[in-house]
Amino acid sequence: MTIAAAARKPLAILCEKPMATSLGEADQMLIACRRNGVKLAIGHMRRFYSGWEQARELVQSGAIGTPRRITTVIKQGLLNWGTHTVDGIRFVLGDPAAEWVMGAVERQTDRYERALRIEDACLGLVQFAGGARALIEADLTPEGSINFFIVGTEGMLDVEENRVRLFNRETQGWRTLDNPQNDPFVDQARGLVDWIEERVTDY
Repeated sequence: MTIAAAARKPLAILCEKPMATSLGEADQMLIACRRNGVKLAIGHMRRFYSGWEQARELVQSGAIGTPRRITTVIKQGLLNWGTHTVDGIRFVLGDPAAEWVMGAVERQTDRYERALRIEDACLGLVQFAGGARALIEADLTPEGSINFFIVGTEGMLDVEENRVRLFNRETQGWRTLDNPQNDPFVDQARGLVDWIEERVTDY
């Protein structure tokens, strides 16, 4: 669908996540958009939630030192909730590249999420440039969310979409931070327009 849309040369395409189900498909989408001068964005609207934006600012300011370990327990599969969580972890860390990935996937049933075949359970370990390492558990327990926990050299963050808790030397314990609510869909649209109109260089 994205490749066909790119051939019509729109200014931009906002593609629903997941971007693709194989690296080959993703590469072809990128090639088609570059060839036709089309900006391609993936619909990871959750990175526009105020909690994730606040957590990113805290990491950048050094509030927890250097991030070392990230853990998350998700549900509804890697291609559904998992894409948001992995994107959120990368966003909060400053979008570092993955240096290596290890994982295990189990699929014994005919499970689907949003018409996509997904795993029954999985476990992943991602090493990011800069030294942070993320442990991702998907559907290994009945519990699960899109939240994640970051341990740094000088503190910790408990990150939710609309809430952030900070633990470091200054807080002397867990502190829930003030966090104004926002509409991530509106902020996503504004960001896309800014990118199209070249008011920002990255999206």
